[in-house]
Amino acid sequence: MKSQSERLNERLEEQLQARRSTAISGKQHTRATSRDDEEINDLLEIAQYLQSTPHTQVDNQFAQRLERRIRAHAIHIQQKRASRPWWQRLFVLRKQIAVASLAICLLLGAGTVAIAAQTAPPSSPLYLIKNLEHKARQALAPSQLDKAEQIQQGIRNQLKVLKTLANPAQEKAYNHELLSLEHQLHLASQLIDEISDPNDRNHANNELSRLKMEVNATLHDLLPMLNHSEQLATTNELNYQGAQVLHLKNATVMISTSPHPQATITITGESFQPGAQLFINNQLQPATGMLQNGVYIFTLDWNGEQQPVTIALRNPDDTLAQTTMITFSTDGTSNENRNPEKSGNGDNGSSNGQGSSNGGSNSDGGGNSDGGSGSHSSSNGSGSGNSNGNGNGNGGGKTDTASSKSHHK
Repeated sequence: MKSQSERLNERLEEQLQARRSTAISGKQHTRATSRDDEEINDLLEIAQYLQSTPHTQVDNQFAQRLERRIRAHAIHIQQKRASRPWWQRLFVLRKQIAVASLAICLLLGAGTVAIAAQTAPPSSPLYLIKNLEHKARQALAPSQLDKAEQIQQGIRNQLKVLKTLANPAQEKAYNHELLSLEHQLHLASQLIDEISDPNDRNHANNELSRLKMEVNATLHDLLPMLNHSEQLATTNELNYQGAQVLHLKNATVMISTSPHPQATITITGESFQPGAQLFINNQLQPATGMLQNGVYIFTLDWNGEQQPVTIALRNPDDTLAQTTMITFSTDGTSNENRNPEKSGNGDNGSSNGQGSSNGGSNSDGGGNSDGGSGSHSSSNGSGSGNSNGNGNGNGGGKTDTASSKSHHK
């Protein structure tokens, strides 16, 4: 069976012979033509035109050279493709697959970054992505209940971040994250109060209560790993969340008058535990306290150089609290919040007397004063008293409830 090209060639030859015969005899035969005959007629016209115009004929040598070049170029392309890596061939041959693969990689990369940002510390560049994602979720939340749930999920993520920051080297970042945690808890409570449906509001309040218990438990677990300032901030946060933790109200420091002065420190507050440690100006003191009737009493040697600006107490559970409400007493003189320095001089010849007063001061010049006058000052001031010995006394300093006498012999 002949192919279509062969049949067309035969038909073309027949038509050419018929046209030549018609041209010689001058007769024209007419018959019904089919579609194939029309196509053959078109080809005959093209062939006759090419035969009648020799300059359009193809040069055989040129055609052979062109064919060799085309084949050589095709072989070169095949060899070049074969030398490429498989992934380059895949990219060239399957561009759609390559674009789809790139899109999948971008999605996976973005998802990985988003997951890593959930536990990123404030010092990490991913922390900004975390905040943006959290704000976007809150903005897209359709209701107050959904917003509250988003915030609570963010708080759980913050607890994971706090665990990674619980070391002295990350003190600033830890305190920053702890402050942010407090803000988010307060914001969640506000959003829950704005929920109109009572059932939803009760459900959200129960969830928030469980979350606060989780927060308190986590903060308690972190206390042993924190330094002094971090323990103080964490205890304050626990107190803010309603936990029963150590709290100091005030402290009294009384110095004994002996060759080796000792200080008796009395601390009042709440939630004391036996075995608490004493800190003065953030320095641990080698003293053991006694817990009596809800008051802690410490006794320790006093070197006279310490200035009690802050007094802190740390329970065995590592909760730490401090106070600056300190009353300092020594030699009948007391001062709140600081150790006073006062001096007074009386002159009768070469005699000197020292004293301090917040009330009245008397100076005697050889006995009891006949016509002496006492001076009164409430803060920094001076007073003078006249006596038979012409003694003058000056008192200066800041006191609250002190009185003194100077005697001249």
